[in-house]
Amino acid sequence: MTDIRFDIVNNGFEIPVVAPWKIKNGTADDRICSNPSYPSYAGVCAFRFVGDPTGTTAKLVQVIPVSTAVQYRKNAAVMFYWKHRALDEPEIDGTKVILTALYSDGTLPTKRTFRLDNVASQASYTEDQTFVYLASSKLSSIKIEFRFNSAVGSMLFDDFELAYNATANTRDAGVLPLPAAAK
Repeated sequence: MTDIRFDIVNNGFEIPVVAPWKIKNGTADDRICSNPSYPSYAGVCAFRFVGDPTGTTAKLVQVIPVSTAVQYRKNAAVMFYWKHRALDEPEIDGTKVILTALYSDGTLPTKRTFRLDNVASQASYTEDQTFVYLASSKLSSIKIEFRFNSAVGSMLFDDFELAYNATANTRDAGVLPLPAAAK
């Protein structure tokens, strides 16, 4: 089995935010292009969440179908990489990145939540990643969800990548050997 890179439609928001992306409870949240105050990481556009003083949680979601012809390895990892940047306030709280693996055989979804709390306003983008271990070899889709619940500030997201890592050490790989004694 080899590593696989999954296709995220409009992963850099260079075209308008339309299906398969869904924005929920977004008021001023949308892509922003060619704006020197809110620059992109790659290309000319990024997605911008804007703080909402009413406390509403805005969501950006995409479900990525995967090939069911592939035999995925149980306990292998699906990795998600993204770039983010906080602006307009000294610090922003209330952001989550949620990665969920969905299966075709009735196995309950596996989910990983990555919290972005106390994110300081930045001069450039930060790259982050999270992963989810597969609970079944019958992977059918991957759901990427961003939740933004800050009353203030802006958070930019750009340049997403999603990959199946068949060769990574997994939970079923056993205990690692002890390091050799120093000489």
